[in-house]
Amino acid sequence: MVMRMWNRKKGFLMAELLVVIVIMTFLCLLYLPRYPSVDNSDYGFIADYLLAQSEAMKEKERVDLSSELDDDIYFSENGNVNQAKTIKGKKHTIVIHLGNGYITYEK
Repeated sequence: MVMRMWNRKKGFLMAELLVVIVIMTFLCLLYLPRYPSVDNSDYGFIADYLLAQSEAMKEKERVDLSSELDDDIYFSENGNVNQAKTIKGKKHTIVIHLGNGYITYEK
């Protein structure tokens, strides 16, 4: 009985590679809709807050913060905020600290 040895090169065929790519693409498409989206609605308040604070320090005069979340915050000519406050945003909590008026953003 004579057995023939097939000389086959080791490695992947192009068809095998394409099957793996199709499977990986399918798995990625299944995961993609479940990926959490980022809500940037509360970041607008922080940007307005920091802009008003920097304008107060630049112009050396009182600047009122006008925002949809809060209207009774203002900055002195040194950039200090008038009150400490905790503001509930749409999805996060924004804490304003007294002193130099720094702000923290909590979930």
